[in-house]
Amino acid sequence: MLKYFFPLIALSLIGCASAKLTSKFSLAKQSDKKALIYLYRLKTIYHSLDPDVPSIYFNDKKIGPLKIGGYFAQEVEPGKVEISFSVPLFGIPMWRSSRKVNMNVKAGYSYFVKYEEEMMGFYFDPVPAAQGLREIRTTRLLKQ
Repeated sequence: MLKYFFPLIALSLIGCASAKLTSKFSLAKQSDKKALIYLYRLKTIYHSLDPDVPSIYFNDKKIGPLKIGGYFAQEVEPGKVEISFSVPLFGIPMWRSSRKVNMNVKAGYSYFVKYEEEMMGFYFDPVPAAQGLREIRTTRLLKQ
């Protein structure tokens, strides 16, 4: 039994080590012809020791794992954007959540989407720019 347990732990640690928290928040350079979406996850004690980290997708393209205290800044073409995530088990993505954020974005604008997990569930929603700018300052850029 134990011979199966240790490889699963190793896989989960490999999965959570694939993205690194790097520099403190700073506004990303943005093209006037594209929209910029900041997706962030605030620091929290709840789930902080959980090695399973959700992977984020923009229009079905995997961006990477969204660690606690991290953010992505993703430039996208103007128009409709669907942001979703997969839920891992032992570091392996098991299923794609039916919870999605659908946005119609405009070139030259910045948008903020917040991901949170709490005792009673999770939240995955767009937030007003003023709130997003205030909250995201406590996070760090995620790099693969």
